[in-house]
Amino acid sequence: MTDVPAFVRNGRLDVLAANTLGRALYAPAFAVPGRDVNLARFRFLDPAARDFYPDFAESARTTVELLRTEAGRDPFNTSLTALIGELSTRSEEFRTMWADHDVRLHRSGRKRFCHPAGCSPAGPQPARPTTSRRHPRPADRQTPGGASAGHGQ
Repeated sequence: MTDVPAFVRNGRLDVLAANTLGRALYAPAFAVPGRDVNLARFRFLDPAARDFYPDFAESARTTVELLRTEAGRDPFNTSLTALIGELSTRSEEFRTMWADHDVRLHRSGRKRFCHPAGCSPAGPQPARPTTSRRHPRPADRQTPGGASAGHGQ
C-alpha cells in the first residue's frame, strides 16, 4: 500500500507502523522524533491535535469510546491501564469523557483532517476487521477525496 496513507494501530491507539503517506498525513502526531506515537495521547495532550482534527469533540469522544472498549476486552492490560491513568491525570476533558462509560466498536467512519498543508475530508476504511486481542487493529486506508469512504460507525 504505497498510493494511499496507511497505518496500523493497536487497541491502545499506538501507531505500530505507517507508510510514507501515512506518516505525512499524521505529521503532527509524528512531530517529536524518537517518541512513540499514540493517537489518544496526541489527541488529548498535544495542542496541535485541536488544529489537526477539525471535528475535535467528536474525534475525542470516539477515542475515549475505543479505549473503553479495549479496556473491556483486556481489563488486565497494564500498559492500557497506565495510558488511561496518564490521560485521566493530565486531561480534564479525557477524565470527564471517561466517566461517561461509553463504548464503541469502530469499524469504519468518516474523518476530517487539517494537515499543515491544508484541510480535506477523508474516510478510514479498515483493511480487514479483527476481533482478536492479540492482533493489531486493521490499517486505516484514507480514500482520496473521501468519495468511497464508509459511512457506518
